[in-house]
Amino acid sequence: MKITAKSVVLFIIILVNCNYSISQISNDSGKTSDSNQDTTSGSLNINSAGLISVKPFANDFTIKNSSSSFIYGFNLDSVSYTITKATLVINFQNSIVTIPQLSYFTVSLNGNILSTRFADSPQPQNSSWQIDIPTTYLKNGYNSFNFFCWLRSSVDPCIDFYNSQDWLKIFSSSGLYLNRTVKPNLEIFNYPFPYFDDLKNYPLNSNLIIKDKNSPSVISAFLKLCSSLNNYISYDKQIKFPVNKQLFTNNINFGLKNDFPDLSSIQSEDSTGLISVTSNDKGGYNLNIAGNSNSAIDKSVYALSEKNTVNEMNVNPFAVTKMTNIQNVNLPVIPDEAANIKFSDIGIRDIKLGGLFESRSGIKITKPVGYKIGFGTKLNIKFSYSGNLNKNSSMLSVLVNTKFVGSKNFGISEKSIDSISVFIPQEELYKNSWQIEFLAYNDFDITKEECNKRFADEISTVIEDNSEFELQSGTIDYSPSLSSFPMALNSLNKSYTDVAFWFPSEPDDELLSIAASISYQAARKNGTYLNIKTYIGETLTEEIKNSSVIFLISGKYSDVYANFRENMILNPISDSQFSVKSGYNIPATNLTKTSVLEVFNSPFTSGVIYSIFTEKSSVMNLIHFINSEEINNLEAPISLINDKNITSTINNSKIFTDFKETDGFIIKYLRYIIFGIFFVVIFLIWYINKLKKRKKSA
Repeated sequence: MKITAKSVVLFIIILVNCNYSISQISNDSGKTSDSNQDTTSGSLNINSAGLISVKPFANDFTIKNSSSSFIYGFNLDSVSYTITKATLVINFQNSIVTIPQLSYFTVSLNGNILSTRFADSPQPQNSSWQIDIPTTYLKNGYNSFNFFCWLRSSVDPCIDFYNSQDWLKIFSSSGLYLNRTVKPNLEIFNYPFPYFDDLKNYPLNSNLIIKDKNSPSVISAFLKLCSSLNNYISYDKQIKFPVNKQLFTNNINFGLKNDFPDLSSIQSEDSTGLISVTSNDKGGYNLNIAGNSNSAIDKSVYALSEKNTVNEMNVNPFAVTKMTNIQNVNLPVIPDEAANIKFSDIGIRDIKLGGLFESRSGIKITKPVGYKIGFGTKLNIKFSYSGNLNKNSSMLSVLVNTKFVGSKNFGISEKSIDSISVFIPQEELYKNSWQIEFLAYNDFDITKEECNKRFADEISTVIEDNSEFELQSGTIDYSPSLSSFPMALNSLNKSYTDVAFWFPSEPDDELLSIAASISYQAARKNGTYLNIKTYIGETLTEEIKNSSVIFLISGKYSDVYANFRENMILNPISDSQFSVKSGYNIPATNLTKTSVLEVFNSPFTSGVIYSIFTEKSSVMNLIHFINSEEINNLEAPISLINDKNITSTINNSKIFTDFKETDGFIIKYLRYIIFGIFFVVIFLIWYINKLKKRKKSA
């Protein structure tokens, strides 16, 4: 083949066009198709007054296998409003191999069957299924939908048990539409409505007004209330806390008794908390939380943390004379010695692995702060299983952080019980948490007559709650990591309820919003709301030094950081500069428009300290990050959150680049690859011409 300069140029043009095409594919990869959007706007008046649109699924959800289901729940408050009409719209699609005449999709609410239809929407089509819900099926409090699918891809039912290609996808564009009439003249007993509305995807429905930002007791009350919302708001809901803003018609005000005209004239003891509700000129409500002392305002906040207590507040204003419903965790810190901890002791109940063939479930256990663990630590798992299983081919396997650590075939026992002991691998003992997974293979001798039966309820392996985590004392210490941020534990899976928040001086609204998000997320992760103490100032008191968990929240330098110069990787030395611990190579460009999250061992106690240092330009990025699912992806002891909401974790001697993490290797370096190919082609042309000249001269 004759290679000419023209062919080389043409080759380069093709490569450039390929580069452009690949870039376009990369840029378009994050776009979503509009084909799965809600198609029912024509049958529902989505803009009608009083209509609440609830989005049950943040992402598309797929139901797999021949017989499976999942549950979605939501809360209703019939004391505050009435639901006059309810409609469920499901946008779904099923596998192309699914046979519609043999496959069914059923939806029930609170145990009441709503409707059943064929699974008749094979990909790439999708169907919109509208179900009118009788309002008598709705109840005050928690309501649950059950979505059940019976999917078949063969007329032979025995084949389907081994077929994993049956699935049904429910799109996130699905919705629950509720016509709601709010009752007039809401009182204290209606709390948390209307200030927090769990039917909304973003349930915060009020401004949070702090009357005195120089008062630690008022700020503590504000943070405690944010923490207590974990009792009222669905777990997957995100909340951002607007402090001292005017975004809503409702307000929650925190302050001393004299800050509120309707409360200042009331005769009460200094130790008495006061709560009142008043209407405002915007058509909303003001919830006023007050007290003339730390204990008084604490009483007001804690009284609002439990719905049973709130229901009894039928007087406005309401005086709180005693501390009620404080659910502190009373489990002691695990001692520095060998100990056997039952699953039931740390709140883990029986784990059912139901259904035919493979079934999987897991738990996460976190190492207690300050505890030194030793080699030989193991799990003693006790389990039971259905008597109709084929014991020779049924098996239970245990994984620790995705690693198989042991398996066992079911023993021949009349009582169908057995046990297995597995050691935590040595390399996993150095980690602060262990994801324990149980994988059961439930085998059954299927006959033609039994293939059409449902086995999910009849076949199971159960991990008993009297299984044990056998700890050995040793020298492997707790190594702080952001993987548990903002959680801190004093026992296996139990949190410190007493935590300290520190601000260098009067905190601005943005720092208070960050602290509110942290207190709420901490309650979500810890499973309990927190007893928060706030400290403000340029020095650390002995009281705060003795705290087991401390959150340092600042947007500027303070002399306080000098206490931790030997402990921190990035130690602030000015409002915009950091000293870098030896062994860590961090370019200064990475710290512009960037917030720094860091966790380290306390130099004062066996506890931990979280440092949250942010500059003005990165505050909103940090707030967004703390309230997103990305907070669960942290690993290292330090992380940088930049202006693009990309989190970078710092490893020893690692230098960061400005490339987006979503860019592929070829796309990043394609221009260099093109130039390299170009020079190779030029070299080949030169070399071929040289060989031709040699042949002619010969």
